[in-house]
This record gives sequence, C-alpha cells and structure tokens, in this order.
Amino acid sequence: MDTEILNGIGLNEGQTKAYTKLLQLGMLSPSKLAEAIGETRTNTYSILQKLEAVGLVKKDTRLKTARYEATHPVNLEAFVERRRNIILNNEYKLNSIMPALVKQYYQTTEQPEILYFHGREALERVYQDILDTKKDFHLIMTPNQHDYMGEKFLDNFVKTRVKRKLKVEALTPDTPEANHRKDVDKKMLLTRTFYDPKLFNMPVEINIYGDKVAYLSFGEEVIGTIIHSPQIAQAQRELFNMIKLASLTT
Repeated sequence: MDTEILNGIGLNEGQTKAYTKLLQLGMLSPSKLAEAIGETRTNTYSILQKLEAVGLVKKDTRLKTARYEATHPVNLEAFVERRRNIILNNEYKLNSIMPALVKQYYQTTEQPEILYFHGREALERVYQDILDTKKDFHLIMTPNQHDYMGEKFLDNFVKTRVKRKLKVEALTPDTPEANHRKDVDKKMLLTRTFYDPKLFNMPVEINIYGDKVAYLSFGEEVIGTIIHSPQIAQAQRELFNMIKLASLTT
C-alpha cells in the first residue's frame, strides 16, 4: 500500500501507520497496536483518539480492555471532503482580508512586487494569473497578439474566462480582422472601444486586473512583466479611461 498517498491527504505518519495496520490485522488493543507500529502507548492513544474523531477508526468497549478497528476505507473520501471544505473556507476568508494585507504591505515597504517571465510558456503563466485573480479586467490589445499566442490558445483562454464570468473592457485596434458584432462580444462578456491602429502598433499587450498590471511583449523580445501595486494598477486604469474617452470623441 502506498502510504505516502494517505500522508498526502492529511494524515500524519503515525496515523497512517495505525490505520493501515488496523486494516491489515483487524481489531487490536492500543497496547498491541503500539507494538505493531513502533509507537509508545501514550502516542498510540493520542493517534487513535484523533482517528476516531475523524471517523477512520471505531472503538469496541464490549470487553474490559478497549479495542479499535479501522472503519470502511470509504470514510477516507469523507475525510478528504471535510478537509477540502475547510481549505475552501479558509481560502474564502483569506481572500476577504487579502486587500487589507496587501495595502498594509505597500504602506510599510513602498515596494511593488515585480515578476518577469520569458518565452511562450512563461506568457501562458501570465494569462493563467489573470484568470486566477478572479477579477474583471481592462485590456489594451495589440494587433500582434494572435500572431504569437495563436488562435487555439486564446480561444481556450476566452472560454475559461467566460466560464468564470470574468468581464473585460478592451481597447481594440480597428483592423479588418477585428470583430464588430456586439452580440458576439456580449456572449464573450467583452466590451470594446476601437482605436486607430496607427496610433499604437507596438507588439505589446497590457492587462490591468485587480492590483496588478501585466505587460506582454510579443516582438523580438518575448517577455512578460507583472507589477503588483494598487497605485500603479489604478493609474493604468485611469490612463485606460483617458484613452477610451479620446477614442470615442475622435
């Protein structure tokens, strides 16, 4: 039996040894189990109490000396499910306080976090970070984007984004290939403002999401840069709105 798997789902080494030994040998007294797994009686009692609390062993008190046996392995699934729910609940709680923690961090350090990525696979990590942040975002598109990342990758990115209900407001170059159908954009949770591609034709895409700004360069230098700074992200959003307003009034 691969005991590392049981350790990986949240049981410590002693609990794993106790549970698997009870599966193998059947009902045992704490003293017999302690001998079988090489633990002290005190530690074995503690292990059994914890396993009983999570439903992985049960206690038989019909005899003078209590004995323990493993419960059905299906209870391991229930154990994992409870741990998953605890983790998800903790993640939700962490996300609720993360903005305050990040704000405090920048107030103390005044240093934005900057990450650099090189190559196609690295750029894919940037797109994944945009999805994982789970925030609606702003996008300044470049005509060169599809040339490098490819239609298949970008289509999958959009499908995942839509599935997660992430809306995007984009500045899009008004090229012959650009989509002008608002009904299609609506399905993709996309709002566009078109700009003259002659005004911005560099192979650099800009994404503004949450407290982050990502610059993706698709030219001779294939690199990505993520700047994690609430102040810089807000400045980029304001610049985005300035460009949007100028595009609408021209």
